[in-house]
Amino acid sequence: METLIVFVIPAVILGIVVLYFAVFVFLPGRLPFIPSGKKSVDAILEAAGNLQGKLVLDLGSGDGRIVIACARAGAQATGYEINPLLVWYSQRRISRVGLGEKARIAHADFWKQSFSDFDVVIFYGVVFAMPRLEKKLRFELKPGARVIASHCAFPSWEPMTRRDMISVYER
Repeated sequence: METLIVFVIPAVILGIVVLYFAVFVFLPGRLPFIPSGKKSVDAILEAAGNLQGKLVLDLGSGDGRIVIACARAGAQATGYEINPLLVWYSQRRISRVGLGEKARIAHADFWKQSFSDFDVVIFYGVVFAMPRLEKKLRFELKPGARVIASHCAFPSWEPMTRRDMISVYER
C-alpha cells in the first residue's frame, strides 16, 4: 500500500498532466508553452521602457514570468492565458512572490478580449497570427500605446525599433 501512495499515485497524476499538455497543444489555434529565458524577459522589459504606473498586458502569459517582471517594474500587469493549468500555476507564482495587488492572470482567449485599456501589450509572435493580431491591436489600442513583439514582426506595421528579435511598435 505504501508503494502505491509513494510511486503509483504521483506517476498517474504526472501522466494525466503530461497527457493534458500533449493534447492541448494539438487543438486548433493553440501553441505550446515555451518559457522565455531571463535574457528575453530582460530585453522585453528594456524595450518596454518605464513601466511605472502603466497598464501592461501579456498575451499568452504562460507561467506568468513576464507579468511578474512587469509588476516588479512598477506596472499593473495582466496576463491572458487560455491553458487553465498554466493560469493556476501563474496565479500561485504571483501569490508566492507577493504581487497579488500588482499582477493577475485571467483565463481568457485574448482574441475575445478588448485591449483598449492597456498602455503596453507584450507577446511572443507567431507568423500565422501576425496579420490578424496587427489588425486587432491597431483597431483597439489607444494612441501612444506600445506593442512589444518578440520573435515575429507585423506584416505592414513598421516598428519604431527592432533589436535582438524584439520589435517595438507605437499606436
